[in-house]
Amino acid sequence: MGRMIGALAAVVTACVAVPAAATWHEATTRHFTVYADDSAPAVQKMADDLERLDAISRLFLKQEDVPGADANKLTIYVLPDLEAIQRLYGRGGGNVGGFYVGRASGSVAFTPRRAGSGGINELNPQIVLYHEYGHHFLLGNKAYAFPAWFSEGFAEFVSTARREDGKTILGSPANHRAYSLLGRYRLPVGRLFDLTRRGSPAEIDQLYARGWLLTHYLLMTPGGVAKLNTYLAAVNAGTPGQEAAQRAFGDLKSLDRALGRYLHARHMSAIGMPDDKLPIVPATVRELPPGQAALIRLRMESVRGVDAKAGARVYARAAAVAAGFPGDAVVQGWLAEMAFDADRLDAAAAAADRALAADPTSRQALRYRSHVLAARAIAAKATDEATWKAVRRPLLAANRLSPDDAAVLMAYYGTFAAQGVDPNASAIKGLIRAQELVPQDAGLRASAARQALVDGDRDTALRLFRPLAYNPHGSDPRVMAAVKKLEEGATAKSVLADLDAAPEDATPKPPG
Repeated sequence: MGRMIGALAAVVTACVAVPAAATWHEATTRHFTVYADDSAPAVQKMADDLERLDAISRLFLKQEDVPGADANKLTIYVLPDLEAIQRLYGRGGGNVGGFYVGRASGSVAFTPRRAGSGGINELNPQIVLYHEYGHHFLLGNKAYAFPAWFSEGFAEFVSTARREDGKTILGSPANHRAYSLLGRYRLPVGRLFDLTRRGSPAEIDQLYARGWLLTHYLLMTPGGVAKLNTYLAAVNAGTPGQEAAQRAFGDLKSLDRALGRYLHARHMSAIGMPDDKLPIVPATVRELPPGQAALIRLRMESVRGVDAKAGARVYARAAAVAAGFPGDAVVQGWLAEMAFDADRLDAAAAAADRALAADPTSRQALRYRSHVLAARAIAAKATDEATWKAVRRPLLAANRLSPDDAAVLMAYYGTFAAQGVDPNASAIKGLIRAQELVPQDAGLRASAARQALVDGDRDTALRLFRPLAYNPHGSDPRVMAAVKKLEEGATAKSVLADLDAAPEDATPKPPG
């Protein structure tokens, strides 16, 4: 994976050792790949339940599936417990119960198998996993930028889904938020709509709890969805948050009182769908071969994100393991990625070659063969067409194998900037398609928005930038400034000039 610096890189070696009795399984469905050290039936059930959750969420929100979704699955890694999750997360992860990263090279979520005692008011592992899935699902909606209260509120709404008597039930009460909802401190609903201020820890806790309550109220009461759509449309048209809320919901103090009555009502509605109304293709389950099982924990560290130091450590351990499995294309593909992250280009190229010798259709190996060639071209300051045609050749081969592989499309587009030339029409078309396939990737979205500015398309740039500006976990000030200027009527050319005036890092990087 591309390097992630600082807190994103802090992982510890304690989660690397593989238990001797480990039996890792992989379950694959249309939208998910699940890795867990558990029985085959347990892993299949987790994957099938996720597919049903995806199906009922799409049905409830009338959101069609994106063609090509099966080439860009969400991969879920199940770790033993909360302690393992927090070690993997690294610095700042002391209160993390699970986490999600959306990216073109493969969106990932990490969830614990065990957490706490299982009490009714506890944040259990399934709630954590479904919350992260809720973010993945919502970010997959290309139409709107979602304010923080709805982003977290919807994730909480989805998080309580459960299976019962052959049904999938969506919209159950968020009992794990009971203390926040019923405690003495209650954030006025009007504060949820203030998109300009950062909240205190207590307010952030309320953002989750009151965000869930407001989301549930709007989604489950007559007329609520229409009001929500009116509000979201106004926010996405540049209307300040509280003004948009007043237009859509009326007097906010009255809304606050309505939420209080809703919270204390004797019953809350939920939606139950029997399995025959949610047809899914059952997961395909396989036991991981010895090489992949031996490497899976290091694979988790790799996809979590590493800096140079952590990458070197992960690669050194992985190389020793992978040496025993030269004919396993998956092992060698994983190793190629780890070697590349450790700046071991020759080792990355060799691992990619071994993977392709075992499986000529390995798109991961083709991608990393291209990344190595690009890194060498950049180091040599090569700009000639022959060199960069060679860089692109493996990506074109991977694209022929799977035209909807977003990571390949993004990498192909990136080769042009790395070469120092303008992208051709095919590359731009591929970038746009990649963003459609994986709108969850913030970097990909930013690249597509920037390309829209280059093309003079202010409306598309603004539509793509807005979700980045409203990211509840923090926004790039440059993106915030770009959105403000576009909303004020600035030209695409002037916004682009401002955006590029102070780039994060002007050093060319291998694409992908």
